[in-house]
Amino acid sequence: MEMIVISPSKLKIMLTPPDMQRYDLPSEALDCTDESTRRTFRRIIEDARAETGFETAGQQLFIQLYTSRDGGCELFVTKLGRAADTAGAADKPDEMPEQALLRKVFAVEVTSPSAGGGSALPLKRPPAVPEPSAAGTRPAALLFSSSDDLLAACARLLTMGYRQESRAYILDGGQWCLLLRVPDTSFFRLPAPFGFLSEYGTEADASVLSPYVCEHGRPVCTSHAVETLGMLS
Repeated sequence: MEMIVISPSKLKIMLTPPDMQRYDLPSEALDCTDESTRRTFRRIIEDARAETGFETAGQQLFIQLYTSRDGGCELFVTKLGRAADTAGAADKPDEMPEQALLRKVFAVEVTSPSAGGGSALPLKRPPAVPEPSAAGTRPAALLFSSSDDLLAACARLLTMGYRQESRAYILDGGQWCLLLRVPDTSFFRLPAPFGFLSEYGTEADASVLSPYVCEHGRPVCTSHAVETLGMLS
């Protein structure tokens, strides 16, 4: 098991197939709502705390899990703040933008922390919206300087009935990125119905930005970003 402390509030944990076996985690069909799986995640986070000092006691946690083809997985653990400080609270001046938005996007379960610390996995899921055919569309990418601009743009898209694929990330430099699909009617500029997006952000080259976010972006919504974020504005 390898661990990287990305920031004081974020930890990356990499599990190999032998690690998965040691923790008795299935390589397929992981159910994050299963109590046994949740207890295992708490064990993993406690082991990580013992080795790295990444303290999660009393914290609300947002956990992202990505399985790998070799049978292992990666866990990204983000501290959202203490339950007593964050439950129903407004954004705090000293709170990281990523933490503030994640706290809005995901309702987390608050339980009494165990002796080792942190609790909670995300319980709320983005609304299930059937994906329409991508025929006749092209990928598009927008960059925003603030989360407020991203949320406002998603709200406008939601109002106009947008239901295509969409993903949102925060980049290492602090910008916010929205990846979506638009009608394939113009390549060098946004189609007229989507021109309003330039009021909130700047269009970027999707063929360049899509692979870039995999290396230099932290996921906020990996699917249905417009539907999820649009309801927060």
